[in-house]
Amino acid sequence: MSLAESFRPRDWQAQIIGDPLNDIPEDKTKFKVVVAHRKAGKTVMALMYLFMLAYKCQDGFAHSKPSAKHPEITGEGSIRVPRFTYIAPTFSAARDIAWDLLKSIVPPQLLLRKPNETHMEIRLTNRCIINLKGADRPELLRGPGLYYALMDEYGFMKPEVWSQVIQPELGSTGGGAMFIGTPWGRNHFYDLFALGRDNVDNWKSWLLPATKPMVGFATDTPRGQDILAPGYYEDAKTTMLSRAFEQELECEFHKEGGMVFDRIDENVVDEFREYPEAGHRYRLGFDPALREDWAVITVLDMTDWKVKYLWRTNKTDADLLMNKLENEAHRWTTNAGAPEIVMDTTGLGDPMWDFLTARGNAITSVKMSNVTKRLMVENLVTKLNRDEIKIPRCEWLIDELKDYTYERLQSGKYRYGAPIGKHDDSVTALMLVLWNLPPRVSPVNSFSRNPMANYVPNRWTGY
Repeated sequence: MSLAESFRPRDWQAQIIGDPLNDIPEDKTKFKVVVAHRKAGKTVMALMYLFMLAYKCQDGFAHSKPSAKHPEITGEGSIRVPRFTYIAPTFSAARDIAWDLLKSIVPPQLLLRKPNETHMEIRLTNRCIINLKGADRPELLRGPGLYYALMDEYGFMKPEVWSQVIQPELGSTGGGAMFIGTPWGRNHFYDLFALGRDNVDNWKSWLLPATKPMVGFATDTPRGQDILAPGYYEDAKTTMLSRAFEQELECEFHKEGGMVFDRIDENVVDEFREYPEAGHRYRLGFDPALREDWAVITVLDMTDWKVKYLWRTNKTDADLLMNKLENEAHRWTTNAGAPEIVMDTTGLGDPMWDFLTARGNAITSVKMSNVTKRLMVENLVTKLNRDEIKIPRCEWLIDELKDYTYERLQSGKYRYGAPIGKHDDSVTALMLVLWNLPPRVSPVNSFSRNPMANYVPNRWTGY
């Protein structure tokens, strides 16, 4: 039995695509925008609807002229063969997300011939075509006979895919479209959602967050914890980055979609020091690197939680890098004590930490697991949102903070870091210096009249 024969729509799905067994008609709006939380069943519902439209279409016979030599082949000499197209952000994503699902939906008895695995195309016995495409190749989306377009995760596509390609194609057939996904910033997907929400002609929108107010649905519609696997919502709330949770479970359209950190510019100060202040205690965050990435040292003043100094380099020798860290630790030593060093000891950092601690340096080791990194990101997010820390006007640090993003992997987990081609080493060093941060300390007063009283000679250089 195919999925189409056993499928029973959930309450929220039936309000959009209908449920003949319960006498619930489908919504006839031409352009539908469906924003729903993760695991709600958006793709299954939308593919079922796409199949239903193709199955009911009778124009396939009217516009197809079979070849005399190959009567099983449709479209030769036709005006247009009706196409019902699913579009994902990329062609490979379409294959991963929807191809196997689509093949499980269509009953074998309705197949004109075996599905085309290369082009991901199914031809029904009524001569209509259901196919899968990727928005990364918009030139391949053009062609006659587009009757319906299903755009999955439209927020990740370029807006011109709709405005310059799909919409004109639908204009020649009078066809419709459905847009499904979760929010990714207040972008072009939000703009289409707003059209339906504001009752613009031919547009209708639905919003299904896990717990927050819905749009377009009946007030008693089961959702969220009523349809998610037991414990999924609670687990996501504790393991996901808060912004990701708000967007993907509560369907909030944040101003910046994948951007992780807020209030960056508000926490920038024009203060940068080369040397410490007497009586102040400092803390160092160290992210080591030798080649492509940058090695970064961040210095935080523990009296006011302001970053006072930043240093970075790349393509340097490991011995020189360790000497630099030791010299910086000495330079930021005051009469209040030596600075605490917090270091990333994942990969390259592990043997460096062994060597540095063997030489008498007190260094706190941090292993960057997925869980640890998420907690460190959340910690920095909180510190910035509460205006608890300040950073100097250092353009490369500010750029890295603004570029820092997250993405949802096919495994369901999340990746945090810089986009491809960019760096996030200074962000890592900042997160390290703020990790398990002790409370602020008061400056230690010195009553000595001797300006050299607080000076501690470097035990490596002698001065």
